[in-house]
Amino acid sequence: MYYGIHQHVPSPCVYITILRDPVARIRSYYNYVCRSKWHFLHSRITGDNLTLRDCIEQRITVELDNYMTRSLSSLEYVNVPFGQVDERMYVAARAHLESIAIVGTTDRMGLLYRTLASMICIPLESPPHINRSDGPCFPDRDGTDKAICEFNTYDRMLYDDAVRLAQSRAGTMGIEDQEPAAL
Repeated sequence: MYYGIHQHVPSPCVYITILRDPVARIRSYYNYVCRSKWHFLHSRITGDNLTLRDCIEQRITVELDNYMTRSLSSLEYVNVPFGQVDERMYVAARAHLESIAIVGTTDRMGLLYRTLASMICIPLESPPHINRSDGPCFPDRDGTDKAICEFNTYDRMLYDDAVRLAQSRAGTMGIEDQEPAAL
């Protein structure tokens, strides 16, 4: 859900968000679209035999362009044209991120779970990690990761903010980040 949805809900809301490394998120999104025949982009990508880099260069969806920043900034910014996410939107997204009750990242799910367990008094046994898109990581020979980074500068900064925020909040609760930093 996008930040701002609380304005349309009649009772008080608490936000929880989990951010993902932008390169991993976009690669996973592309793979998901390719294997999901019902997805609105599936036939275009498979029919035109588009690579992920082609999709980015052709700007086929704003979900490939700072989508986490779009989602956390405001409902009014979700559909700004591809390439037009700006610092104002990032600043808004960062402020909203800091106001969110529980912040985590996918590469530190154990930390998120330990923090959540501490906050709501649930057993401290972490659930198993399940992710259908996990698999072999191939070298970036065609510059796709570079293209992803070019169009996701604000998402990279927001993701780094989320990592620091999650670690800081856990630290104030006496919870250590036992997971290695992502490469």
